[in-house]
Amino acid sequence: MKTFRSKLLASFIVCMCAPAVLGFVVYLDLEERRALESGLSEVETALAHFRTATQEVHEFWTIAERDVGFYETGTSPQLDRFYIRIEAIRGQLTKVSTGTRVDVASQVDGVIQSLDTYEAQVDNLSNLLMSRRFLDYGKVGEMRETIHALESRVTEPDLLVQLLTLRRNEKDYIIRNQEKYVAQLESGAQDFQGALAASSLTNDEKNELIDLVITYAGQFKALVEADAEIGMRGGSGAYQLLMAAEGNLTEQLNVLRASYTTSMLATSEAMTDRLFISIALVVIVAIVMGYLLSNSMTRPLKKLSRRIESYVASDFAEVMPVERISQSDDEVGQIARNFSVLQDTMQKTLDRLQKQKHALVEQRHRLSSAQRMAKMGYWRWDETTKEVEASEEVTGVVGVVQMHAEDPATFFGSMVAEEDRARFEANVAQCLDNFESVEGEFRLATSVDREVWIRQHVSPEIGDGGSLSIIATVQDITEQRRAEQQIRHLAYFDNLTGLATRGYMNEKLQDMINSARRRDEGFALFFIDLDKFKEVNDSLGHDAGDALLVEVAARLKETARDSDFVARLGGDEFCMLFENVSAEVDIAAIATRCLGNIVQPLMFQNREIVPAASIGIARFPEDGTDAASLMKAGDNAMYAAKKAGFACFEFHNHQMSEAAAKSLRLGQEIRAAVREKQFVLFYQPQISVQTGAVHAWEALIRWEHPEKGILPPGAFIEEVERLSLINELGDWVIDQACAQIQQWEREGLSNMRVSVNIAPKHLTDPTLFTTVKDAIRNYSIDPEQLEIEVTETGIQSAPEARDMLNELKTLGVTIAIDDFGTGYSSLGSLKHLPVDCLKVDRAFVKDVATNPEDIILLRTIMSLAQNFDFQIIAEGVEDLDQIHILRELECDLLQGYYFSKPIP
Repeated sequence: MKTFRSKLLASFIVCMCAPAVLGFVVYLDLEERRALESGLSEVETALAHFRTATQEVHEFWTIAERDVGFYETGTSPQLDRFYIRIEAIRGQLTKVSTGTRVDVASQVDGVIQSLDTYEAQVDNLSNLLMSRRFLDYGKVGEMRETIHALESRVTEPDLLVQLLTLRRNEKDYIIRNQEKYVAQLESGAQDFQGALAASSLTNDEKNELIDLVITYAGQFKALVEADAEIGMRGGSGAYQLLMAAEGNLTEQLNVLRASYTTSMLATSEAMTDRLFISIALVVIVAIVMGYLLSNSMTRPLKKLSRRIESYVASDFAEVMPVERISQSDDEVGQIARNFSVLQDTMQKTLDRLQKQKHALVEQRHRLSSAQRMAKMGYWRWDETTKEVEASEEVTGVVGVVQMHAEDPATFFGSMVAEEDRARFEANVAQCLDNFESVEGEFRLATSVDREVWIRQHVSPEIGDGGSLSIIATVQDITEQRRAEQQIRHLAYFDNLTGLATRGYMNEKLQDMINSARRRDEGFALFFIDLDKFKEVNDSLGHDAGDALLVEVAARLKETARDSDFVARLGGDEFCMLFENVSAEVDIAAIATRCLGNIVQPLMFQNREIVPAASIGIARFPEDGTDAASLMKAGDNAMYAAKKAGFACFEFHNHQMSEAAAKSLRLGQEIRAAVREKQFVLFYQPQISVQTGAVHAWEALIRWEHPEKGILPPGAFIEEVERLSLINELGDWVIDQACAQIQQWEREGLSNMRVSVNIAPKHLTDPTLFTTVKDAIRNYSIDPEQLEIEVTETGIQSAPEARDMLNELKTLGVTIAIDDFGTGYSSLGSLKHLPVDCLKVDRAFVKDVATNPEDIILLRTIMSLAQNFDFQIIAEGVEDLDQIHILRELECDLLQGYYFSKPIP
């Protein structure tokens, strides 16, 4: 019996020794590759930090010229982040020069030296910018002081014109970045000196003014030289050195990364070669050893195998002779002798079973049909024989069952899911110990990827001779349980986000209250509402809104612990429950982390969306001891957070309840104001750039409060919208504006156009068309004298809003887009809308005299409007410099406090 074993053992040892040695070498190569991968990862991280650092430098360069805070403190957030990135790069580089066979120490030293050079170039550029400064600081500030001194002393019109030309050349040089204005200003300064010498001023006055002009020209020359040294006008100077250092450092980092990559490729090739040799060696040795073993073992085994196959093919009816094979004394001979004994035993057993088979077939057929219809089967365990019997229905559900078991719990329990196994065993034990029937429902540990549930009824049974048996009926209830789970899921979970619903949250909140009372603990409730969610729906569509809700839900679940609870209350409102949290500092930390997760940008159809939310925080038991009071406290706190500023959180306190009461009183007062007609219209003129005359008026609503006097829209419009009174108020404004146009016509002020603002919600009211049409007919005015103003958001809010604009246009009224440039309007949709006029938001006009970027934006908007043949109105005009620039940009109408505030 030892012959074949010794041969097989020798073959195994020979086959495995050589591959084991090569395997060890491959292991060493794997370790080297891991070290190289670690070094490459450090270099990649250093490269990523360096790219971020260069972005911070470029951002600093872009905004530093107009960053007053930088010139006041000498510091900049971009520079601070740059230095942090540089230190991070140094830390990464110290980790890459050890641990591998690659010698990169000299490369790392070179990178660090270049890094020091690059940092020094950034310091130098920062110092040069500080010496130049901007606006009322440094060299530009000195020029402004000198030119203001000249303006205060020059009174003659011709001299004032020349002085204005000098100042225009200075501004053109700063804003337009063109060198030609340097020569123009120097030439203009000489001409101005000549004009001063020829003027009628006294000699002292002439000399004083000429000195100021010479000083101003020198200061301008110093500014130009400083710009050249910095490199602000052509990529020269310190900025060019900085770019050269940045390129050199990038190249060195890429070379270092290439060194690691090349080494990794070489190591991988060596590993491949050794693996191939190992496999080839095993195959060759195995073939040789297999050939040597086949003569002594394989041939007799094949003969015996053919005998066995013939015996099986005959359904054990024919006896296969194996005398010659069984005469051997080795393992194959012993197997052949055992096979002969097995044939004799099998023949006797087959005869006995054949007789029993016919008696059982008919009975089992009838029972099986009934069980299949009910998805029911059975299994039976005999205590005396330990035999197990199972129906086809049971084996179809649970798979192959063992036919012998010491006890029923171990027999069937192995097929029950692990989490239900203890309960199953307890049911069987109760049946045996108490001699009673027990029923239960359990999950099965099936091999298929679906959950299978069974209902099992276990009963004891006494047979002939007093033997005990356990018989169990098993029914497949998977579909029933799946239907129950689906119904529960629909009731307790939101289909869009997968979060719990409001109903489920109320149950969970009550459970947490009961648990906290028993343990004398506290917990926190977050009431979360997305900020400006309606703008996303209105501008990008409901698909974008749904995508935003799904993403926010996922981020809230990431913030929560396993013991916490997250639910969607409806719309863009969510709720979070945090167990065993009571300290304000801990709750504030969670809220901060939650807001930080929410505000991460996300992309939808190549558009970036930056979510934000307001969180109201209520604590148990400080802010309420029942579910209703806690939810109310959280809701109040959330509204307080919105009023305090978007993307923030607020705790509940008693002042919030007072604020809610104040809001309720305001709503009552607004209803009374609508009923008693306390609202009035003020009008602000729109001035023609070409003629300087009043061309049109904008109607602006005011509230004549009985106690507080005249209130602006900001004090009540939001509450009017909340009370759903905005449509009624808008109809009144349209009627009053048309009445005013008729009154001006009677007084001789003809062809005056009045603009009326329409809220987005009002724009979707189907009665708006009739309201406008009736007002025009009732007051007998020209439809073109009435202008309907809508915001960009209002146009994009819904298809019915755009349909309403098209209907209003058929009446002949003028359509204007208000606050253009601040919303999410699609430029492609402008050609399909009946728009006559674009009103540029005051945000683009405010800093147009000092901010070159605003000029670029305004020029773009003006060009767009001119190409579409739209009229342009600039809002928020407050000084003469703005008027000059807007006239150059060919703006049509101007509106702002420079001309007049809104008046009755």
